[in-house]
Amino acid sequence: FGSSCCIAVMASSSSSAPPATSGLKAGLWSGAATFTSGQVAPLRWVLALESGRMGISAFGSCFEATLEDPPQVVRTLRGQCDANGRVELREATDDGTQEVLVCTWLGTLGVVDGTTRITGAFHQPSGDIGQFAAVLEEPSPAHTSGLWLGSCVPDPSVEACPVNPVAWVLSLFPGTPAGEHTALGCGFFDDAGDIPGTPVLYFVLRGTCSPDGAVKLTKVYCQPVPGLTVEYEGQHDGQGAISGTWSNAFEQTFGTFSCKLKR
Repeated sequence: FGSSCCIAVMASSSSSAPPATSGLKAGLWSGAATFTSGQVAPLRWVLALESGRMGISAFGSCFEATLEDPPQVVRTLRGQCDANGRVELREATDDGTQEVLVCTWLGTLGVVDGTTRITGAFHQPSGDIGQFAAVLEEPSPAHTSGLWLGSCVPDPSVEACPVNPVAWVLSLFPGTPAGEHTALGCGFFDDAGDIPGTPVLYFVLRGTCSPDGAVKLTKVYCQPVPGLTVEYEGQHDGQGAISGTWSNAFEQTFGTFSCKLKR
């Protein structure tokens, strides 16, 4: 994925889906989690998987699995997808002081009748368990989703600030009603040297995408750097490219960025 990436999902070996083809599977996933009690919660994940990749091979963002509609709590998904398509994901939230494990998803990535899906089981720290299934949605006018690659370039007036890569798993929902998230994503730096003993720093991306393509995103870093944010404002050209400006008020840095959807 590169050294800076975005959002994930977990899966298990108990699935009947055939092994997935190798390569990147990234975009918007939808499905449901069924608890043993019979309760059913919708799933909506923005997730990137690359089976067999060394290090982090599954990452993304999701809305809280809830019976309320629409769900608005954003969480990260972090884990692995091995060469056989077995997926393990840890769904976590951040309470401002620590990372809190919410759910573990264990499943299998597979392709059934041309549809990419993850099926398996989940368990929560509370003891609740169940089964889940999520399907990678096809491209549609309702959303533009996948892995976006590019770079953030500091303004020439900014000193001691390197060019940083963009590798976001991000979904844009231009037709979503006002008041809801219309852009959601995730990423990480796996070469971070700012905090000793913490080479991986995760962040979520959330914001808006208007019908005319105007995009506003806030990058919110997770523990152990809570509260650090970066603002992005740009324009989606409708063809899978976003360009614009970024600013980091805390570090007083700013510049331009551009990224393209990996096809």
